Amino acid sequence: MMSRQLTVFSEHTAVQQFSGELPAVSPDPGRAYLPGTLKLNRVFTFLLLFLAVYLVMPVVDLPIGGLSISTPVMGLIALRVLMEPRGILGRYTGWIIWAYIFWLAVLASLVGSYLSGRNPDLSLDDAILMVRYAFWMLTFIIMIMLTSLTSDRFMNLLAVTLGLATLALAGLRLYEAIAFGRWGAWTGASILTQNTYGWLFSTFSPFVFFMMVRANGWKRILAVSGFVMMLAAVAGNGSRSSWFTVALGVLISVGLYSFSRQVTLSRITWVMLLLVVLTVGVISFLPDEVMAPILERFSTLENVEEEGSFGVRELMIQKGVKLFLTNPLLGVGPGRFREVSVPLDIPYNLVDNSQAHFDRKSSHNSYISLLAESGLVAVIPLAVLLLILTVRGPLAVIPLAQVGELWTVPVYAGFIGMSIHLWSLSGLASTAPWFVYGMLAGILYRSAALRQRQIRALRAEGGGV
Repeated sequence: MMSRQLTVFSEHTAVQQFSGELPAVSPDPGRAYLPGTLKLNRVFTFLLLFLAVYLVMPVVDLPIGGLSISTPVMGLIALRVLMEPRGILGRYTGWIIWAYIFWLAVLASLVGSYLSGRNPDLSLDDAILMVRYAFWMLTFIIMIMLTSLTSDRFMNLLAVTLGLATLALAGLRLYEAIAFGRWGAWTGASILTQNTYGWLFSTFSPFVFFMMVRANGWKRILAVSGFVMMLAAVAGNGSRSSWFTVALGVLISVGLYSFSRQVTLSRITWVMLLLVVLTVGVISFLPDEVMAPILERFSTLENVEEEGSFGVRELMIQKGVKLFLTNPLLGVGPGRFREVSVPLDIPYNLVDNSQAHFDRKSSHNSYISLLAESGLVAVIPLAVLLLILTVRGPLAVIPLAQVGELWTVPVYAGFIGMSIHLWSLSGLASTAPWFVYGMLAGILYRSAALRQRQIRALRAEGGGV
């Protein structure tokens, strides 16, 4: 019996090393925590699906300290997940350590800004910000556990829910456009901002494409029609970054699905052909007052360097770099990008506005914002996370998709689209990115579990364990 346990433990360790996961301590070498181990009842299933819908459509905040509805919902879900046997956390030791390191890095930046005199008066807002970062780290860890331990059926349900919520988001944006004439950029979208609509489409549009690939018969035609509706909303929103990332998400999804034995090339071709036909049909019926602002926005791609919003983003990158250079290790302090001023070299096409005007601007770049505010101590851990997920992601998704877990494809495609869009938007300090990061990290564990089962099956065929 002891030799059997040691053999299983050695297989588990070898699989972890081969899969490229962060090192973790096995709490019980004789017990495997496999997908399907964690069972959620109807209440917690509803809470998680509600959270997913809210992250795609964050239209309401709680009137308490600026917190979002996701805070108490995720808190309840976390309590349920952490009710699992205590030893289960040992499997995620590597990622838990990473989360502690990142949070401590942000805290060190806050303390450093106080000790250096750049932020002499620590406020309640600073404390709330640290609580938020702790919540985002909790979200990251809980989503790793949920994704790696729940069943394939449950994760399919979650993916479909994200897809349906994205269609609802598209309907919301089209409502603003049709009811109030808010087609194109700078038209005053009010329910959510243009940038928020854009990066949510970049992140979650692959889940709508997943619904198209997964559906059959009349449901597929309905799903394709929904995707065309979403494309109309993306085009009408006028966010150029989302135009690129949504298209890239389709290409990544097609590429990953093509490696799957579950989706034939003929099905992908049929879906894409139907998508093109419906898109062309919709465009041909759009009136001039709708097409004009979209085409005008599209024309700015030819001289994007001279366009005002692009110039502001470049100027904010310049500010971020200058703030970083004042303290490369710790930055100027979390949440202080708008509070600290440095002399800027304002280009000629923006000289109508003063230095004070640009001091209050958002960074429009999540990575530059983190670099300026928290320095290398926070940027390096984030870079490690993104590198692991980017490189290991497709190597984990493909084998899972080959055994029918197709929902893993939109998670990776959405991660790539989101990561690119965050270069032109300050959105890292919110729940949705950490929700997606956690899902993709959890997929690494699912892939390792699949590989472990395959190794055991091969050894059983050969007369081993």
